[in-house]
Amino acid sequence: MLPELQIPSTREGWKTQQLALLLKLKSYRFELVKNVAPKTYPTRNKKLILNIAGRIGSSEARNVRIGDAIGEGCNLARDLGNLPPNICTPTYLAAYCDRYWKKFQISDPGI
Repeated sequence: MLPELQIPSTREGWKTQQLALLLKLKSYRFELVKNVAPKTYPTRNKKLILNIAGRIGSSEARNVRIGDAIGEGCNLARDLGNLPPNICTPTYLAAYCDRYWKKFQISDPGI
């Protein structure tokens, strides 16, 4: 069981955060520039239920959200790194950042 696993020098909730991060990283599949119709893969689980002894507090839910957000960022970096250089140009990156900032309502990107 995850709560009973003892890992020295880690903060409370680190295991939950790492689990969420690893699940997000494991689900990555690059499909942005495929020329053929995407293959049909077996249905992936959209929901994961963890059986943890005791009551899950808001801090554990927060750690799951943090791990998921870090995984999203890693997968975004993977997508950009996997794009061919004729697509992923500085102009493309600037336009992508503009869309990203608007999507998440970031008013001052600090650049």
